[in-house]
Amino acid sequence: MLVGALAKVGLTLSIGQMIGLAKETLMLAARYETLGVVVGVVGRNLGKTRAEMDGYVEALQRGNITMVGSREELARMAAANLDIAQAAQISRVAQNAAVIAGINSSEAFERIITGITTQQPRVLRTLGIYVNFEAAQERYAKANGKRMEQLTAAERTQVNMNTALAGGAQVAGVYEAAMNTAGKQITSFVRYVQDLKTKVGEVFQPAFAV
Repeated sequence: MLVGALAKVGLTLSIGQMIGLAKETLMLAARYETLGVVVGVVGRNLGKTRAEMDGYVEALQRGNITMVGSREELARMAAANLDIAQAAQISRVAQNAAVIAGINSSEAFERIITGITTQQPRVLRTLGIYVNFEAAQERYAKANGKRMEQLTAAERTQVNMNTALAGGAQVAGVYEAAMNTAGKQITSFVRYVQDLKTKVGEVFQPAFAV
């Protein structure tokens, strides 16, 4: 059924390739559905409604994050006790950083969150964002009458988040400047293709549900 539908849109692929594409399409849709459940659960844990969480997800997608990536990274942020209300701000930084690193915005967003949560500024440096998490944490601790070792994990990651956002000013405007270049359009094409596969998979997924 799905293989036949893909054939009708003019894809000239072998039977094996069509089956592989159909499998990938269904797996993306299944992953997106599963992440929807995850986002709903972490949202309830944070006292957020499903509508609020969906709003955050949609904001990320408007920031050129893939459908799957938007739910996945929002869940990661929640699990790391990061302020998910800042997700859209991170996506804007990711748009600019992606151009510098030659990757798509979804991958850049993932790297930024990884750098923040693992306290690895070198991960952000690969994106053109130069920050010093330790110095920022020390300033925060002093401002709040604490020693650095007294900071909680949640405080450290939030300081890292704010520092990364401030560091994003270093690459501001890069995305808009590169919008019409072939290289940028090629990296964006990856997102378009993945989202198309996810949407097609959603249509056919009920037929494969047990």
